[in-house]
Amino acid sequence: MCSSDLGALTLPMIGERERQQIREIFDRDLVNDVKLEVFTRKPSMLFIPGRQESEVGPETEALMQEVAELSDRLTVEVHDLGAEPDAARNAGVEHIPTVLVHGSNAGSVRFLGAPSGYEFSTLIADIVDVSNGNIVLSEETLRSEEHTSELQSLRHLVCRLLLEKK
Repeated sequence: MCSSDLGALTLPMIGERERQQIREIFDRDLVNDVKLEVFTRKPSMLFIPGRQESEVGPETEALMQEVAELSDRLTVEVHDLGAEPDAARNAGVEHIPTVLVHGSNAGSVRFLGAPSGYEFSTLIADIVDVSNGNIVLSEETLRSEEHTSELQSLRHLVCRLLLEKK
């Protein structure tokens, strides 16, 4: 795990009212621990041809730290691709920043880029779902022919995880 110096980012990214709302959701709905795994790269002062830079990496890391501060059930693990290329390779991470949301009961969710704007509410909902091991799909999604094979694979995975848990 790698830590970054975020001293330059001192203003909170999440407003106080939203922090309180999220804290209430987490207090009420989180059942198991969740790990937020952030893959980024420290900015370089040199231009290196072919090297992927992350313009929003520090902000993504800071945002995940702020989210994790809202519940004791959340932890953040930050990986610098320059210092830990094997961690990214093992997680199948090819782009930065990437955020993986891991729960003990139900796989993980992957965000490519900073989960901000409309994606932020999805991040909060996914943290709750991963914590609870619940995957809720609408009837329309379940009937969709386009997603049938993907859903069957997901169902098998969920059933296997639930059986392993017993």
